Amino acid sequence: MKKLLLIGCVALASIFTQVQAQETEIYYPDLRYATEARGFTVHNVTVNPAVASEFWKRSLSGLPDVSELGYTRTGDQTVISAKGYDGSNYYITESYAVINAVDLSTYSSIDDLKVTFFTKAQYGKVNFADFSVVITTAFTGDVTTTTWTDVTNQLDQIDDHVDYDGNWTKSTLDLNDYKGESAVVLAFKYTIDADGDVDASLDRPGMWKVCEVRFTATAKALTNLMTSQFDDWSKFEFIHVTSTNAQEWVRKDALRTDLVEPVGEDYKSIQVSAVYDADGVKNVSPVEAWTVFSPVDFTGYAKGYFSFWNMSQYKKGGDSDLTIKMSTDYVRNDGDKIGAVSSATWTDITSLFFLDESLNYDSKWKYSVGEIAIDAANPNVTFALVYTCTDTYADVNGVNADLRAGTWKISDVQAGVEPLPTAIAPVEKLNPVLFYPNPATDVVNFSSDVKDVKIYNINGQQLNIDYNVGGSINVSAYPAGIYLLAMKLSSGAVQSVKLIKK
Repeated sequence: MKKLLLIGCVALASIFTQVQAQETEIYYPDLRYATEARGFTVHNVTVNPAVASEFWKRSLSGLPDVSELGYTRTGDQTVISAKGYDGSNYYITESYAVINAVDLSTYSSIDDLKVTFFTKAQYGKVNFADFSVVITTAFTGDVTTTTWTDVTNQLDQIDDHVDYDGNWTKSTLDLNDYKGESAVVLAFKYTIDADGDVDASLDRPGMWKVCEVRFTATAKALTNLMTSQFDDWSKFEFIHVTSTNAQEWVRKDALRTDLVEPVGEDYKSIQVSAVYDADGVKNVSPVEAWTVFSPVDFTGYAKGYFSFWNMSQYKKGGDSDLTIKMSTDYVRNDGDKIGAVSSATWTDITSLFFLDESLNYDSKWKYSVGEIAIDAANPNVTFALVYTCTDTYADVNGVNADLRAGTWKISDVQAGVEPLPTAIAPVEKLNPVLFYPNPATDVVNFSSDVKDVKIYNINGQQLNIDYNVGGSINVSAYPAGIYLLAMKLSSGAVQSVKLIKK
């Protein structure tokens, strides 16, 4: 049964193109100082004063080599280390390095959430200090009153050499069980359970080092239904409802450095800002600017996905915002664009997305994908990006610098659905007289050569049918959409094909 499904799905999958899996960096602290501003805080429960300065001590040297990372280091990262002994003695110890809370509430079912970090164990001899990784979704601010879950045994690997020197080891922790949580706190715990004398050859509890803590979300590849690189005006439109000083969405040549533009293509990004120039002075005035995309037909799907790359720059406290909206009744009207927008019913879906809201003078591209519930009765969905600002300020580079509105940049917009299974065998050439009609409304008839029939919906679920050789099946009760027929022939061959139900 499973083999029939896998073989047949290639016929349906081939009508779409695949969107590559995309990774976005959720949080990547540099750990340069033991403050929340730099990504972590130190919490000592039991620490002997003789070694108090040795807990989560920072160093700019000795980082893993770039070739070991598997990604590009984007900041001045720091190694932090914990050591519960001096030259003569080791001491009972319990100390935590607590990483800032991370919000995982906006990620969709197709996002694979992980945290990676590097560890190195050094100088341990026999009575090795215990290093553990713990996690919570309800950090109280006090490590002793917080309920922690020890996830050390869930790591794929960790450097645990009881030796004079260890090796930087990249550890990965799956965070998908924490999807939907708004404050996930990870901590590194260093523990020594006894006091004793250090013997250089036999008894040294060791030092643990940690660095490169990086939270990521990787959206699995989608089956693409719509894409816009802003090179084709038929796929999107700019609608400027309010633009008091000619602020509006514009196309730009600036692209992500990792976006490979095919030869002969002319990909663009778009950007908008409420800031305008008046005689060399940067000011802000109200803006409401829309980018509306061509509708996407999600017929046959219970859920869809909308994705884009985004960047927020220069914002310093102004009220400029980007919202993402969807409509099932928008009708494009080039003669009255504003009227078309205002007469449609729009749902704000911004909360489904991970937006770059760093409030920095400059930033970097971030990928975001949101999961959309599809109404079977209204499967045609129009997506829109809406930039708004209601402020009016003069000189936002000077006296009102803290009120400067931001610039939003958007690239590589796509809409799609979860991919179908990959074929494990080639599909034989279809004989068109095996069944009819297609599309079908009520009944599908089969030739006597069809010995068995299976039918699956777009999610791969087998549906119940009654079939006798050379007979028919009744599909009148099925919702309109796309289905897969897997037909076993008298020769033993399997034919698989897309069936459209009207």
